[in-house]
Amino acid sequence: DTSNIQKSRKRSKRKAMNDTDDQDDAPSKSFSRRLSELETFVKKNGHSDVPPDYAGFPLLGTWVHEIRIEKNKFDANKMSWLTPKLVARLEQRKFSWALRNNGPGSFASWYELYIDLKEYKRQHGHTAVHTKDGVLGRWVSMQRGLYKKYQGGDSTVPMDANKIRLLNKVGFIWDAQQGNNHLCQKTRLESKASAATIRKVQKKPQPVQRPRQRLPPGDAGWHELYCELKAYKAKHGHLAVHTKDGLLGRWVSMQRGFYKKYRNGDQSVAIDEKKIDLLNAVGFIWDAQQGNNHLQQKTFLLKRTKEEKYRVRNENSSVEEGDTEESSTLSSRSLPQH
Repeated sequence: DTSNIQKSRKRSKRKAMNDTDDQDDAPSKSFSRRLSELETFVKKNGHSDVPPDYAGFPLLGTWVHEIRIEKNKFDANKMSWLTPKLVARLEQRKFSWALRNNGPGSFASWYELYIDLKEYKRQHGHTAVHTKDGVLGRWVSMQRGLYKKYQGGDSTVPMDANKIRLLNKVGFIWDAQQGNNHLCQKTRLESKASAATIRKVQKKPQPVQRPRQRLPPGDAGWHELYCELKAYKAKHGHLAVHTKDGLLGRWVSMQRGFYKKYRNGDQSVAIDEKKIDLLNAVGFIWDAQQGNNHLQQKTFLLKRTKEEKYRVRNENSSVEEGDTEESSTLSSRSLPQH
């Protein structure tokens, strides 16, 4: 995914430069419009260093930043959509080519990852990037934290109205739980699609082989089984999975063991506060005995329900037989005597 994002970055950046009113796809018109705004800004301020959150022209700061990035590539004889004619038009307006601070906290570095996020959405159809998906995943998680602080009144964090507007424009998911639910749903749909494809390809029924399944490695495997646990609860109404219920049952048992060791101070086990919070959010049963009691109660109730249905069915059958015999007796008595 990372290589595809890098290969497609040029196309995404070009689209970002031309993005004005979303209805206007003509590069010449969008370029001219931004150029006119720049000329107005320079006349008013005496320079072309437009801040990203400039209220006068909300799109101008992002466009100016994009132009500077493209000029660096143009000067290095790299692939760029800038042409000598466009460069000349900008220089006539005394455009400053000096790229602003490109450090870790700058708008330049932020915008680079914003472009990656747009490309990710183009490829996957959503912006629910997992925190384990490299730099982009960690960046997405960071934006959520900064947004929360910014909304709480902290104006010192590197988040502003312009960044929020850009992220909202690509459908950014601000709530982490909503993002996790989206990923779980995507995982289930992809698993179903994969299973359907396998069934379609198989021409002859294969002998059933049920080797012992292995637990998926790493955090990716953990989240996969977490999604299965949520699906189990949606189907059965509880999370008391029996240890004999295949892979999911063994995984549930392992989480209880990890949790006990973690609470006793063992930081080397494969569980942390984030995983504990996710499990608590779905009502995970940490006590094995409580889980067994829940299963026994469910089994007892199911057994009683079956017995009650069987008893009612037998009673109804007996009543119907009695009605039939009584009807026969009455019929015989009413026959005329010869």
